[in-house]
Amino acid sequence: MKKNIFGEVDSVLVYSYTISNKNGVELVVHTYGAAIQSLRLPGKNLNNDVILGFDTLEGYRGIPARNPYMGSTVGRFANRIKSAKFELDGKEYVLNKNNNENSLHGGLRGFDKVIWDAEILDDRTIKFFYMSRDGEEGYPGTLNVNVIFTLTDNDVVKITYNATSDALTPINLTNHSYFNLAGHKGGRKELHDHIATINASHYTPVDGQQIPTGEIRPVGDSIFNLKQPTRISSVIDKVEGGGYDHNFVLDGERGRLRLCGRFEHQKSGRAMTVYTTQPGVQFYTGNFLPNDDTLKGKDGAIYSKHGGFCFETQNFPDAINQAEFPTCILRPGEVYNEITEFHFTF
Repeated sequence: MKKNIFGEVDSVLVYSYTISNKNGVELVVHTYGAAIQSLRLPGKNLNNDVILGFDTLEGYRGIPARNPYMGSTVGRFANRIKSAKFELDGKEYVLNKNNNENSLHGGLRGFDKVIWDAEILDDRTIKFFYMSRDGEEGYPGTLNVNVIFTLTDNDVVKITYNATSDALTPINLTNHSYFNLAGHKGGRKELHDHIATINASHYTPVDGQQIPTGEIRPVGDSIFNLKQPTRISSVIDKVEGGGYDHNFVLDGERGRLRLCGRFEHQKSGRAMTVYTTQPGVQFYTGNFLPNDDTLKGKDGAIYSKHGGFCFETQNFPDAINQAEFPTCILRPGEVYNEITEFHFTF
């Protein structure tokens, strides 16, 4: 494992770590936002870095263009909380609003915008850890959280999330990497050429602000039925809002590592199969990436609408306000523990 200085924020150094395996796969992560900067897979003719990102720390800090959570660990609560408030034990908590009237991905300064500490556990494993103090972004309780990234010789990127709290608090952690198996420069054309499969018989419909209505609806024969391999180009234009940005309810038992989904890009010969212990996954096709050339990424790439997709394993959005959704409350003495594995073939 190689450690390098990636930049500096207010006299605090930000480090990047490069992990390689025997097959030539290379994973780069850094302490700003506990983020994945790149994942290089061996291959011919196409760019072999399959994750969108930035060459410099300034890109991740949103300088000059806004960083749409590229590769970051997001929390304390990933996805949206309606009206940026919730109630616990009869007390109302008010969060910072950063998505219209709602809270998104932890608020104004979520886990994606802090510098994490790091510990190298072995040549293939790095642990990032952070203490989120009581009241940060409006959340109750001091939360001690760590995220462990492992790259195996079987070409698996494993992410393990752990946390404890000294008070009742909602928690929902995920990774917000944007993938394009054709390479991070592949753009809309190559994303549309991916074949997607999601192991979900239900999804959670949303209102006009992307807040779940509370219904858990069967996918039936709708465009949300991706249980069989489906070329994205055949369905994406039929999705209201310009593409997918929806939570899918995964089949199988929560807490057990099980199939979440699979993506294949036939031209490159690459595929990604995802397993998780989480109850849901947000499939997002980069609908809100800009339609112009303002978002400049690695190697001079321009990232625009549908240039990459996110597959964010998670609890359901707004679960703290939805009694029928899986609980997202962490209690003192409990340990939050979730695992997601990304298996790659090439």
